Amino acid sequence: MEIIQVSNDIKYKLAQGNIEAFEYLFNKYYSPLCAYARRYLKDKDAAEDIVCSLFLYLWEHRERISLISNLESYLLVAVHNSSLNKLRENSNRQSREESVTSDDQIATSNIDDNISEKIDHFIEKEIISTVINDVYKSLPENCKKIYKLRREDNLTYREIAEQLNISIGAVKKQLSRANKKIREALKKYTFSLFI
Repeated sequence: MEIIQVSNDIKYKLAQGNIEAFEYLFNKYYSPLCAYARRYLKDKDAAEDIVCSLFLYLWEHRERISLISNLESYLLVAVHNSSLNKLRENSNRQSREESVTSDDQIATSNIDDNISEKIDHFIEKEIISTVINDVYKSLPENCKKIYKLRREDNLTYREIAEQLNISIGAVKKQLSRANKKIREALKKYTFSLFI
């Protein structure tokens, strides 16, 4: 699914209950999200149920949408997790109905769980990376430069201070400011996953 950043204007309008903003998001993401869910479920109706439920939830909790820093990633993760939950639910139901477990079934289940965990971890990592990059882009130029020298170039506070001809205290202050903004953004992201 191609990810295109939804403008803050659309999120703001949706949070205010604007039906056109909701329709815009629904029309833009419904089909790609259904296709994404179908890759897991192999069932068109089940995939559509999951995506419809997600959009219903999004509308019912629209006032919280500003807490979601990257709506597209949120939608993807929600569909991904719902699809995996549906697969587990179906698997559990089938297991109960058959009431027979074999070593092969247990091994397959463990493999599926491991793959699922790896996919979840990958998606989580990608979203966190997106959140951090969004914050980085919003930093003032000097703060951005200091953050890059510390995090990407692995320079010490002293090396950064010497390179930029500023005090070590100024380096620490700018890094503290950047880290605080990143922590706040990640808190919002983490909170939005449990909405």
